[in-house]
Amino acid sequence: PMSRKLSTILSLFLVAVAPASASDDGSITALVGATVHPISGPAIENGVVLIENGLIRAVGNGLEVPPDAERVDLSGKHLYPGFVHPLTPLGLSEIDSVPGTVDVSEMGENNSDLRAEVAFNADSLRLPAAVAGGVTTALIYQRGGLFTGTSAVMRLEGWNWRDMVLEAPAGLHLMFPAVNDGGGDDDEASAASKKALETLDDWVERARAYHRAAEAGSTGLEANPKIERLVSWVEGDLRLFVHASGRSQIAAALDWLEEKGFENAVLVVDYQARYLADRLAKAGYPVILNGVHELPDEASEPYDAPYGAAAVLHEAGVTFCIGDGGSSFGSSNARNLPFHAALAAA
Repeated sequence: PMSRKLSTILSLFLVAVAPASASDDGSITALVGATVHPISGPAIENGVVLIENGLIRAVGNGLEVPPDAERVDLSGKHLYPGFVHPLTPLGLSEIDSVPGTVDVSEMGENNSDLRAEVAFNADSLRLPAAVAGGVTTALIYQRGGLFTGTSAVMRLEGWNWRDMVLEAPAGLHLMFPAVNDGGGDDDEASAASKKALETLDDWVERARAYHRAAEAGSTGLEANPKIERLVSWVEGDLRLFVHASGRSQIAAALDWLEEKGFENAVLVVDYQARYLADRLAKAGYPVILNGVHELPDEASEPYDAPYGAAAVLHEAGVTFCIGDGGSSFGSSNARNLPFHAALAAA
C-alpha cells in the first residue's frame, strides 16, 4: 500500500529524542513496557528504551536494565520518536495581531547576516503547543528580503536559545525572485523578473570578489558581515535553502542552481513540484514539500493535487520531507505537522 511505501520517506523528518525526564548528569532512564515505534523498522512490543546522559543508547526488546536506572513504566502505551519540523518561525512570533511580539521579517534586500537563533523566544507559549502535537525539534527561519538570513535547528525545550540550539547556522535562505508566468505578454513583469535575477547574480559576484580580495590579503578591505555570510555559501561551506513556489519558479530556481553550479542546496517548494518530480529526482537536490493541507492554485487541477504531491515525489525518487504550510507564514499551526504527514501517507 502507498502508506507503507511512504513510511520510509516520512521517517526522514523523524528523530528519536529523550524525554524531559532524561538529563545529562550521568543518570540512566529506562522506558519499559511500551510498544516502541522506531524511526525505521517494525514496532517493538514490550520494548525498552535506555537513555544515558540525555541520549538514547539502546532500543529493543529484552534489553537488560541497569539496577541503578530510573524505570518509567509505560505498559499499554505507544512510544514514538519526536517530529522534526523542517521549516517554521516558531519562537519568532507570539500574537500575530500584536506587532511587538512578531519578529519574523526584516527590511532590506540582503539580510544574510541575521541569525534566527538569537531572536528565538525560549518562553514562547507556542512551543509547548507544538510539543504536545509531537514536534520536539524545529528548523527556525525568518523572512524579509532576497536573502533572509540563516536558520537554526532548535530543540523545543530549554532555558534560553543558547541551551536549545542544536545547529546554527543550519543554512542561508534565499527567496528566489518571482517569475513572470504571462508568457512574455506582461513586459513590466518580465522586466522586473529579469532585474531581480540580475540583482541576485550581482550579490553572488560581489561575494566572490570579496573572497578573492580577502584571500589575496588586500589592504583596506572593510569587514562586511552580509558579504562574509554570502561568501560562506558561495564557497560551499553553508547550505542554501531556495524558496520557490509554482512550477515556473521552481523550474527557474533549478535552472539557476545548475547554471551556477551550486550543489549544497535544498529546495523549499509547494505542491506544484509534483509536475517537476522527474527533474527534481535527476537534479538530486533535497526538497522540503511545504504544506499538504492546501487548495489547488489552478481551476484545472483536481482538488487533491496538493494531497498527492508527496506520493508523486516519492514515486519519482525525490528525497524530501514535509513542512506544515505553503502560502501561510506563521507558527501557530506547527503542531499540525503530523497531520500533513498523515494525509500525504493516505
